[in-house]
Amino acid sequence: MRIRSATSSDPRLRWAIALALLFHGALLFAGSYRGTYDAWVHIFFGDHYARSWFDTWEPRWYTGFTVTSYPPASHQAIGLLSTIVGLEAGFVLVQLAAVV
Repeated sequence: MRIRSATSSDPRLRWAIALALLFHGALLFAGSYRGTYDAWVHIFFGDHYARSWFDTWEPRWYTGFTVTSYPPASHQAIGLLSTIVGLEAGFVLVQLAAVV
């Protein structure tokens, strides 16, 4: 029995990643997330980090909301990318990275 190392290239893995990127990428670039509720919350939090990186309080959310109730890494990544490509495109790119 031959055991593959973690660095060996399995064609099934490449196919799975390619199909995931093709399917989910097409849905994301088509804007299917625009019809959901949760995507806009994550985009909003990404906007918060783009505006104020170290502030944990978001006053634009009703009477105020602590953004640390969600894990911040994806929102911070959206915030960073939004300075280059915009909020929605930053969201799409972070989601594609999560799919991979």
